[in-house]
Amino acid sequence: DPAVTNSLSGDRVLALYRDRSGELWIGTEQAGLNRYSPRLRRFERIALQRAGGHAETAWDITESSDGSLWVATMGQGVYQWRGSDRDLGVRRFAHISKSDGLASDTVYGVLEGSPGMLWLSSSQGLSVLDTSSGKVRSFDQRNGLRGNEFNLGAHLRSRSGQLYFGSTDGLVGFNSDDLPINRIVPPISLTAISHDKPLAHAAADGQIPRIELGYLDPFVAFEFVALDFTSPDKNSYRYWMAGLDTDWVDAGRFRRAVYTHLPPGDYVFHVQAANNDNVWNALGAAVAVHVAPPPWNTRSAYAGYGLAAAILGLLFWRGQRTRSARAVALQQQLERQVAERTLDLDASLRDLQRLNAQLAEASITDSLTGLRNRRYLDQVMNAETALVERRVTERAQVGANAADNDSSQLLFFMMIDLDGFKRINDTHGHHAGDEALLQVKDILMECCRQSDSVIRWGGDEFLVIGHTSGFGGAKVLAERIRESIARHRFKVADAQYCSMSASIGVAPFPLSEQKTGLCRWEQVAAVADQCAYLAKSSGRNAWLSLTGTAALCSGDLPDLFANLAALTARGAIKLDSSQPRAVQAALGAPDATLSSAASG
Repeated sequence: DPAVTNSLSGDRVLALYRDRSGELWIGTEQAGLNRYSPRLRRFERIALQRAGGHAETAWDITESSDGSLWVATMGQGVYQWRGSDRDLGVRRFAHISKSDGLASDTVYGVLEGSPGMLWLSSSQGLSVLDTSSGKVRSFDQRNGLRGNEFNLGAHLRSRSGQLYFGSTDGLVGFNSDDLPINRIVPPISLTAISHDKPLAHAAADGQIPRIELGYLDPFVAFEFVALDFTSPDKNSYRYWMAGLDTDWVDAGRFRRAVYTHLPPGDYVFHVQAANNDNVWNALGAAVAVHVAPPPWNTRSAYAGYGLAAAILGLLFWRGQRTRSARAVALQQQLERQVAERTLDLDASLRDLQRLNAQLAEASITDSLTGLRNRRYLDQVMNAETALVERRVTERAQVGANAADNDSSQLLFFMMIDLDGFKRINDTHGHHAGDEALLQVKDILMECCRQSDSVIRWGGDEFLVIGHTSGFGGAKVLAERIRESIARHRFKVADAQYCSMSASIGVAPFPLSEQKTGLCRWEQVAAVADQCAYLAKSSGRNAWLSLTGTAALCSGDLPDLFANLAALTARGAIKLDSSQPRAVQAALGAPDATLSSAASG
């Protein structure tokens, strides 16, 4: 109850955790954190604030061995409430996010491996946080994971200390103590190059080769590589030209250093490398460099100046001409080298851009059906819904009549939950289930328009999003999909067929055309999901739609499905269904049943 400060802050509960003192912690959707005291029998609201002032969504809660409370959130990383602050009643949270090294700010679960080592599952792989030092290591497909996307609620620490995390590509299990840091000091290979020819090769064995450069040699390049192939793209380097540089130069991942026009003298080029876990080869590798002075700056030259003075005037013009020709030749050679390297870099850049495009496409595509996945919606829906709200607002400002949400600016969200899919999986196996899902995908693509977006929502659920010139058109599409799935014979094995039906929930965006900004698109998707649940609860093989009117307000949203009958009677919402019993069941169901449906 919003009016009662010691009541639960929100009805959509996502996480429950009982700490060592017996107090119960409750994580809610967009309503922050709650603490329930069994002794006082009341709730205490603890808001996790983020930018914009909205209460945070708490995905998971756990207590680490040092007494700290950790809260995983949607889009804001994790919050830490230290045990000493909790004991004193000081609400002071430490915030750890992607900028501190986490793989993603969307964290689904937190488990403690060995004391002080927290493992976090996210939408971009696994991260381990050392609570004493604050250091973070991240693991993804490059480290052996089959996929980077993990799931809410799918994590467990077994009695033996084994950690398990569930992802969209299966289950990951490991003992955190069996994942050692890569402490192998990486060997280094170092090559000195001038005029595109290798002059010397050095390794980290204490031997320092020496190269000679003439005073006219324009540059010397050093190419180096760490011979550690655990994660070679994470190796890092630093170098130092003793006698020229004042300190080490951090090269990051770059494996080349170039020096031009070194002054005459003696130098030593040093290079060190670190592996993927930042273990450095302190010995490194080195090459000694001697740059010869010009011939006129030697003792023998001074001895010959007297003899050369007589013929210097004769040879001056010829020497100048030879020098100019040599300089032109060197310049041309350098220009050719620069042009060749530029072409090589352009080709490498194009290859990298192509690979990045392929990776980006794979991250928003469901691997089984080839449809878009939830991550695709995160990229496009904010801009899409903002455009729809602006058009609806502009239409209202010019005085257009809006009735029954009948407008070309509306979006519809249609959640499709398959009835009977579990029976196919249990009877014929997961391969048969995959075949059935592919056939459902074909049915949806045939029923929907090319402009509609068909999303693999997860498991046996699909989401269809599209523009509608009238909300009645969305209902027609829902009936066409329901009828097509119900009459289709799904081939699951050789000469074996099964049948399925669909429970479908439909809701428009905006939920009330007269109240733009009432809720976000994620909430409308949740409304469609609950409508599908009510359709399934009332007998399956039906669609149920919910639309809001001008009487709907933001205060109705948290208890929307707990007060359907009252809101319908008030005229705040409208329900419609392909089966009248579905509407009757929704309006006549007891509050406890509907609250369970809303929280589910």
